Amino acid sequence: MRTAPQSPHEVLPQDHERVRAVRVKPDPPADLAAFWGEVLAELAATPPDLELRVLDPDAGRGEWYATSLGGRRIGGTFTAPPGPWRARPQWIRGHGYGFPQGSDPFAVEGDPEWIAVTVDVRGYGRSRTEGDPGIPGWAVHGIADRRGYILRGAVADWIRCVEVARALPGADSDLTLLTGGSMAGGLALLAAPWVDNLLGVVASVPTFGAYRLRERLVKRGSGAEVNRRLAEAPPAERSALVENLRYYDVVNIAPLIRVPALIGLGVLDDVVPGETVAAIYHALGSPAKRLLSYPCSHSTHPLDRLWDGFAREARTWGRLLVEQRRKMTLRRTKRDGRDPDHAS
Repeated sequence: MRTAPQSPHEVLPQDHERVRAVRVKPDPPADLAAFWGEVLAELAATPPDLELRVLDPDAGRGEWYATSLGGRRIGGTFTAPPGPWRARPQWIRGHGYGFPQGSDPFAVEGDPEWIAVTVDVRGYGRSRTEGDPGIPGWAVHGIADRRGYILRGAVADWIRCVEVARALPGADSDLTLLTGGSMAGGLALLAAPWVDNLLGVVASVPTFGAYRLRERLVKRGSGAEVNRRLAEAPPAERSALVENLRYYDVVNIAPLIRVPALIGLGVLDDVVPGETVAAIYHALGSPAKRLLSYPCSHSTHPLDRLWDGFAREARTWGRLLVEQRRKMTLRRTKRDGRDPDHAS
């Protein structure tokens, strides 16, 4: 039997096939939907008090600030390059775990119609306040209380960001795409089922999935922090922590995601093992999903540059989704006998 590759250069097609085939049966708690329904109700009862700060009018770039779950002020960036567009898609992106400064503004390369929006989740960048956990520490902050776990607020921050993006001038609320890598990819997927009329989701090496696999395979990053916390807990406390994590396991959330999804994994990855990403992919409820795999991720190896191809594919795929949604809307408008230039 061939031994597992130790270097990205050793990764062969059969290694891709082996990792891509991994499945984990979802095991959601019975009240999963009710749990997240509470979050949505609490967020809906929280006025966003949106504030936009235009920093570069020529580039259409600025910062946004809004109130999220628990009354927390959070922020991010927006970039809306000036142009003739009236109903613009929004490309929402987050940041990784090891980026305490939060997100940088960006524009969608080669496609300036997009309004590019970033979100700094609580504890990061524009959303950090006194008393917030640092890194390490963020991934286990409040983990003993499923309603006090920081991930609960972070998912709500993403949902609030969607509301902000859709409120920006020129935004078409039918054309919102959630994107992110690693921590941001996991948060995008955790938020996706609770966003109405979502266009799709793009997640490269999304974390927070298949926690039992993560216990065995993760060696670095946020997953390693969670593993240490589980290992140090007495048996009864450990059981309670594992139960809490079921509400935040992307494998358990994935069957509720029915919008198009583009997922990427790295065969060799000590931070977000490819096996856990494959488990998320196979659990997705979407009939329109794609999985791309690369030799490595979270790596300084030269082959990590192959992920540039994933970014190009994501831009092409996002544009295709926009055109498909617009055609579908136009057909529906004509069928209903409405003026497409004035249809809502």
